[in-house]
Amino acid sequence: MKLTKREKLILGLSLFTCALIVKGIIDLFTLRQRTDLLTQLLAIAQYFGFIAMIVVPDLIERRMHFHIPDHVYISVAFFAFLALICGNGLHFYRLFPWWDTAEHLVSGVSLGFIGYWLVEVISDHSSQHTFLKAIVAILMALGCGAVWEMCEYTSDGIQGTNFQRYMKTGRSVLKKGDQPRIGRDALYDTMKDIFVDFGGASAGVVIVLVYKYKKSD
Repeated sequence: MKLTKREKLILGLSLFTCALIVKGIIDLFTLRQRTDLLTQLLAIAQYFGFIAMIVVPDLIERRMHFHIPDHVYISVAFFAFLALICGNGLHFYRLFPWWDTAEHLVSGVSLGFIGYWLVEVISDHSSQHTFLKAIVAILMALGCGAVWEMCEYTSDGIQGTNFQRYMKTGRSVLKKGDQPRIGRDALYDTMKDIFVDFGGASAGVVIVLVYKYKKSD
């Protein structure tokens, strides 16, 4: 049976992630400090989360006969890879200070795609009220970005993580002696993420509208 391009993508990413999971589990036996163990367990959990994010949409399509456009699926897979595999799993957030901004930009574009697609589905692909659809799609993307920040805030409070970068260190798991940011500086990461989400979502919606306009010519 010949695999489709999407199935090849799912298979390749799943095998790569499974290899990272195996390596992560092996590394657990060599770590001694509690913070290092927590960091490694967090990475393994996010590897599993990534596999779920790329496999579940395909299963939904097959079981419910519900088509997800390729540009929506690929953008979600790309964002999940940047955030869950590279960002936390391979510690790109710590290695590259700009990685979080790039990931939020991609997530904004992806959410813009998803938002406009959902609005199209709800409106039964009506050609009317294009501007209103665009606004709703952008607001949906911003809502998802806000929920993401709420999850980061909750995790930071309950698990002692540093997802909102309110501490000066670039690590996601805090260690004794880490120093907090003060005043507006402590809010910078969260507000920057929201602005970047807005810019990415707006760009995603514009891309969809330009594509639809050229397709209709």
